[in-house]
Amino acid sequence: MTKTLTISPKRAKKRYLYMMMGGSLAYIATVFGVSFALDDGDPVTAINLILALLPGFPIIIMLFAIWRYLKEVDEVGRHYLTQSLMIALFGTLALSGVWGLAELFLENLPRLPVFYIFPIAMGLFGLAGAFGPARGTHCA
Repeated sequence: MTKTLTISPKRAKKRYLYMMMGGSLAYIATVFGVSFALDDGDPVTAINLILALLPGFPIIIMLFAIWRYLKEVDEVGRHYLTQSLMIALFGTLALSGVWGLAELFLENLPRLPVFYIFPIAMGLFGLAGAFGPARGTHCA
């Protein structure tokens, strides 16, 4: 038998926002920090690999915050949050899929690096939460 810890919706939202803001700031800081610390021609060493993977940890923190908030929020909040996530997912898949196919057919077309997929998805998630079906209910 598993115990579930119930917390108030206000506290769940506050914890979610703090984790998302903290994760976002840590993501930006680590991306800029690692980009200044490493150059394209640097060798692949253990320390360089650790540095290169460092910005991935804030990504995991943000995804965990979303997952935990989905488990803690009520049915209405979960519905709107899931809709926002689906809008972001579909938009990201459409953009990357359509652009990726265009890259196959047009050799001189600028490439969309995989790096941009996460920021695009999170940006669309934020826009969908603020202006989509929920109109800010899960992030207000």
